[in-house]
Amino acid sequence: PERSGQEQDGRLFVEVALPEEQALEAHRFAIHPALLDSAMRAVGLAELEGKEVEQPSAWRGTVLYGTGASILRLCLAPEGEAHSLTAYDQAGEPVFGVASVATSRLELAQLGAARRRRSLHRVQWQPLAKTGAEAPEGEMVEISAVEGAVPEAAQATAERALALLQEWVADEDNEGSRLTLLTNNAIAAGEGDAPDLATAAVWGLVRSAISEHPGRFAVIDTDGSDASQEALPAALALGADEPQLALREGEILAPRLSRVKAEEQASAEPLDPERTVLITGGISGLGALIARHLAENHGARQLLLVSRRGPEATGAEKLKAELEELGAEVRVAACDVSDRSALEQLFESIPAEHPLGAIVHSAGTIDDGVLDSIDPERLQRTMAPKATAAWHLHELSKELELSQFIVFSSAAGLLGGAAQANYAAANVFLDALAALRRSRGLAATSMAWGLWDQQSSMAGELEAGLDGNEELIERAMNQIRQRLGFEAMAPEQGLELFDASRELGDSLLAPVNFDLAALRARAETGNLAPILRGLVRVQVSREVQQASLAQRLLDVPEDEREAAVLDLVRSNVAVVLGHESAAEVEPERAFQEMGFDSLAAVELRNRLNAVTGLALGATAVFDYPNPAALAEHLLGEVGGVESEDALREGEVKELLGKLETTLSSLEPDGDVRERAGTRLRALLVSLSGSDSPGGDDAADDLAAMSHEEMFELIDEEFGRESPDGR
Repeated sequence: PERSGQEQDGRLFVEVALPEEQALEAHRFAIHPALLDSAMRAVGLAELEGKEVEQPSAWRGTVLYGTGASILRLCLAPEGEAHSLTAYDQAGEPVFGVASVATSRLELAQLGAARRRRSLHRVQWQPLAKTGAEAPEGEMVEISAVEGAVPEAAQATAERALALLQEWVADEDNEGSRLTLLTNNAIAAGEGDAPDLATAAVWGLVRSAISEHPGRFAVIDTDGSDASQEALPAALALGADEPQLALREGEILAPRLSRVKAEEQASAEPLDPERTVLITGGISGLGALIARHLAENHGARQLLLVSRRGPEATGAEKLKAELEELGAEVRVAACDVSDRSALEQLFESIPAEHPLGAIVHSAGTIDDGVLDSIDPERLQRTMAPKATAAWHLHELSKELELSQFIVFSSAAGLLGGAAQANYAAANVFLDALAALRRSRGLAATSMAWGLWDQQSSMAGELEAGLDGNEELIERAMNQIRQRLGFEAMAPEQGLELFDASRELGDSLLAPVNFDLAALRARAETGNLAPILRGLVRVQVSREVQQASLAQRLLDVPEDEREAAVLDLVRSNVAVVLGHESAAEVEPERAFQEMGFDSLAAVELRNRLNAVTGLALGATAVFDYPNPAALAEHLLGEVGGVESEDALREGEVKELLGKLETTLSSLEPDGDVRERAGTRLRALLVSLSGSDSPGGDDAADDLAAMSHEEMFELIDEEFGRESPDGR
């Protein structure tokens, strides 16, 4: 928010205002969080001697007067050693007041640590309560590990899972049903868990499949205990809302990202300047950035930088010279780290006087494509440089005294990036490997990175593919922001997060800049991945989230409905393509001319299904060539907007169907069934209207009915067909 202020008679007057896009949503909050945050910062404006700042620390007498303001005018008045605070809206009406706000001094170094770690997250597995719900239609398939050496077994097991996922999507008979893959100890869901690496990659595949096909897939990891076997039906029933679960001794656990607290203490060993630091992918991108950082800020003096081309790689000589100017001895080597024998030779070449002391594995390859386009070769292309290489690095170094074993993973593995099933699989393997090493007392940290704003990884390949076109690059960045909720982090911030992650030394940390506004937008449409629910809290009722297009159009005049649906389509197209507004989307322009690919088509399909309650196919964008044609199809699918009474009748029929199923399962002569019958008779009497002529006779007739006769009356009244088709 924008902020301005002035001082008068010892009082400080400050105005804070939300930017336009946030101001539109201010009515949903008592006080918009961003506005309140800016107001609180006004209390701590004073900086002391350039090393400390005042921060609000204690509150007394807080009163809320009004809600929904987009602008606050604040008056801070001294009250002894504290301040009183009164906030007014644009019209001068009071919004809230605080009798006393005490402040405390905070060192800027502490503030810097808090700033660094606000984008650092860890995965916590939280217990879920079991419900009485039944598992929906679908199938469960157990994925057991293929036997063999770990890299080959992981590849073969992932191929088997990939084939199952693709077959499920391709079979039209499975539409509306969910396939659940069951794994055994594939991931670390508890302290000391030692994951089975041969099945770990399956989780990355399923997470990506869930993103592309919401509601079609789930994955459950079990510890194999009897208690967990008994809890499996309850976990299956939770799959619609929680498609990723772990069972540990009968407890149902779901993953949630949480922010690392700034005050947590570091525990990592410093780098030994006399020992060699091996960096894979170390000639360019993140690897080169980390090499400079370790040499300049962490005293690394023995650097071994590895890539496929080694000294022949572009920029290798220049980087070597830069690092040597920083005081490091640098060796650049050509090595395919996925080739165990080649890597073994590299290890043997490390001089005895400078033994290996730390490893940073940043090598990797991106080969994105929607689920049905991934084949074993494309899976292998991403698994080899990340997963296979990481395993060889582990095997060859596990007997050595390493202070650091750092692998660069990706948040796409945790969140299930759409069109990144193979990439997600490789990265989840890295996360599991780090947990396995930790369970054996070995150093290991997997850093599941978000988006870097520099020439590397996803950002670098993106910019190279768009030939430096700034407009297209910005649009593509907006697409990534909307799909995954990422904000690109500057190299300086990324390096700070690298240090914080290295120092904390967890087996898995996620340094990610999240765009909270993008996450809230996804939450409001029901598209927020459950793992992110701890980062944003959006108070949107489930009824609003699940409102169908027909319900949304109830209050729209008939002659305006076509335009309303077109606006809905254009606004979602704008989000998918990274445009600033729907005005940039031409109704008659072909989707393919706009730059739609398979991933964009899947994303638009998912968004429209979420906001309309329809079940559009993945090819909808290609079946209907432009936004106007697609909007016309959506309106046709609604088939005319029903009245509120008609919608209520449909809800009643659905509830009666569930009631009939439940009552039919009760014992014929049981007390529960008898009490239910009594309640139903009373309900039918009230529905029939006992005060109408003949009401008493109707009540007597109802009281004399059997359960079967009562159900027949319900069926006749509400139009439900009996089992024999009458």
